[in-house]
Amino acid sequence: MTRPPSPHRGEQVYQQLWQRKILVRHFKRPRLTEWLRITVGTDEQVSRLLDALAEIVADTETTS
Repeated sequence: MTRPPSPHRGEQVYQQLWQRKILVRHFKRPRLTEWLRITVGTDEQVSRLLDALAEIVADTETTS
């Protein structure tokens, strides 16, 4: 389980990963709404996930 750094919202990061065809689990429950469950298997999957997360964070920082 992980929580995106502020100001990122769990559901927004989930949607942006989904658009990149990277599937993670988002919970729409009161205490879990900001959390994501991420499960990866191969080194390639880890690299794709980390690259996508870096892009999401960078995009938000440049538009803030």
